[in-house]
Amino acid sequence: MAQEAIAAAASGDNRDHTTARYHLLHNRRLIISVLILTQASLCFGYDASVIGGILAMPAFIRTFGSVGPDGKPILTASQTSVITATRTSASIPAVFACSYFGNTWGRKKTIWLGCFSTVIGTALQTGSVNEVMMTIGLTIANFGYFIMVSMASTLTIEISPPSVRGIAGAMSVVAIGSASVLSSGIAWGTYRFTSDAAFRIPVALENFFPILMAICMIYVMDSPTSYLINGDDANAERSLRLVRQGYTAEELAREMESLKWQAQLRKEEANVKWFEIFKGVNLRRTLLATFIGIIQNLSGSLFASAYATIFLSEVGTANPFLLVFALNILVLGGTVVGLFLIDTIGRRPLMLISFISLFTIDIIIGGLGFGDATNTGVIQAIAAFNLLFGFVNAFGISPLTWLNAAELPTARLRNVTNAWVLLCISLSSLTVGYVLPYIADADAGDLGAKTYLIFAFFMFFGLVITWFYWPEAKGRSPAELDEMFDARVPARKFKGYKTALNAGNVEIVVTEKNGAELAQAVNVEDKRAVLS
Repeated sequence: MAQEAIAAAASGDNRDHTTARYHLLHNRRLIISVLILTQASLCFGYDASVIGGILAMPAFIRTFGSVGPDGKPILTASQTSVITATRTSASIPAVFACSYFGNTWGRKKTIWLGCFSTVIGTALQTGSVNEVMMTIGLTIANFGYFIMVSMASTLTIEISPPSVRGIAGAMSVVAIGSASVLSSGIAWGTYRFTSDAAFRIPVALENFFPILMAICMIYVMDSPTSYLINGDDANAERSLRLVRQGYTAEELAREMESLKWQAQLRKEEANVKWFEIFKGVNLRRTLLATFIGIIQNLSGSLFASAYATIFLSEVGTANPFLLVFALNILVLGGTVVGLFLIDTIGRRPLMLISFISLFTIDIIIGGLGFGDATNTGVIQAIAAFNLLFGFVNAFGISPLTWLNAAELPTARLRNVTNAWVLLCISLSSLTVGYVLPYIADADAGDLGAKTYLIFAFFMFFGLVITWFYWPEAKGRSPAELDEMFDARVPARKFKGYKTALNAGNVEIVVTEKNGAELAQAVNVEDKRAVLS
């Protein structure tokens, strides 16, 4: 990579190597690394979607359900809640695993730990013979998925330049959407099987993805930030060169200097406590990142994902498995649209558009819930708007949830903040997933589609919070974000704020070492302070 940088400089290559277009067309190593890391979200998405499909399968209900009043097997609201919600308890120990191992072992090795845990949990699910064994398998697997997604999101953000950071971060949602299409397609194909193979085949296939990712991770090098945290500047520079193909020596030097300006980067591990995410300006960053994850679970997204098959069965659609398959295709399409929107119109405008749209859809579906439940037109309208909900949620809030969890925290607290955010997402999902059947199911609260009116309230709340408090992080380097949060810049002034970290404040000093020229970036402001 050093030879490429020298060759680029010698040939008079005047292209701007920092643009999104350049990286997408010429930075092969970065693109492949991001695609490998998004496999964590592929694993997570398949797991989240497949459980929703098998819960409605007659073979699954016969094996794990209870006997109903009419003598037929059923899954009660309590059983559905236990199976879908209990597994998220694994996110609590996973937070501390991410916090500790992420900085001591590095992001890459911690991802391998997650892959190993996931394979064990998935194997238990495949061979489950009762509800307890299935729940234990789901919990162990969820511990692994939590670590994989948290560390992969962190590593993706840390190796991506600002111009493609949004696209790279949003790729995780494309992976989740792709996995949902795959799992729902498999469930659609197997749900008519009368044997246990109907649900064991979709679950068994889950083993493939973490094994594949573990092998592919050999190609990915840990992030420059991870090496800088551990004082390994040589490997930090080598890591940066690998994912900045075509960069000149000056461009590499500037970015390395920018990375070194990140707050608390060189502090000893013992001096960086996990609870610092709740202190000073870090509290603002933590609250912002946490907010978007929790509010997504209160949008109605669970109806459009893991709970969709059951919900659509109860409102009377002819083939809920086919409809969920169509829903997941629309979700995948929405995630692709989100890829282009997130780095074009920016994070803040995209959030505002999303909240307004989801509020409107929730109101419409909730209102239709008061209609005649046997009317074909009402049933089809509910199904249609449920599909539209999935598309809108996929291009807006969904990709921003995963991006902000890794983008907003400062470097040294990124692991623990990201893990904390995912914990809050899991706990809110646990709460909503546990309560939802008791509110919506016919054998419990029987609100059905009217449940969406509750979600509409939270979407209005999210709109208000975003308008007053959400900053625009598009195109900003990690060091710039550190500076703006430290300066307590108001949210609506982030976009036009001029930071001290800019090209005018960086001077490239060329020295000679062992007969070779070495480019080094120097902060002009720091240099003036020393001279004075």
